[in-house]
Amino acid sequence: MTSDIKKNEKLSRKVRALPVYSINEGVFLGSVRLLLIDPAAKQVVAMLLERRRLAKEERILPFSAIISIGDDAITIQNSTDIQKKSAVVQYTRLLRQPIQPIGARCFTAGGNTLGRIDEYRFDCTSGKICGLEITADGLFKEDRKSTRLNSSHEWISYA
Repeated sequence: MTSDIKKNEKLSRKVRALPVYSINEGVFLGSVRLLLIDPAAKQVVAMLLERRRLAKEERILPFSAIISIGDDAITIQNSTDIQKKSAVVQYTRLLRQPIQPIGARCFTAGGNTLGRIDEYRFDCTSGKICGLEITADGLFKEDRKSTRLNSSHEWISYA
């Protein structure tokens, strides 16, 4: 089902665990642990990096600081673009209860359940979620059908 992904789009599972490198310093800065999503904007707004061995605090990479998301790595301009979790107040709500769409139920504006989200993809330049892969709920495995939604107009919310 991933054959129609556009060049500027990435599946969330392909981004998790990608290494992050600084272009100016040429150093490895960590790997992506979690994508932080703003549910109202339907957008990836930041990435939480894995905690380093001696680090006391997790670090956040704002999506706006990303230069490129490739198949093998994420690049940023400077290591100073990564911020300590406690220093970033705009993500406090998202960090307290991170919303992860995978496994969540997806609904239309009319209140109809579309199914459970198996995967999502987002635009690498804006962070906007541009598609979902959904498996319809069914009592039996053969009743479950996979669906791809390519527009946020087709779905309204997930919980």
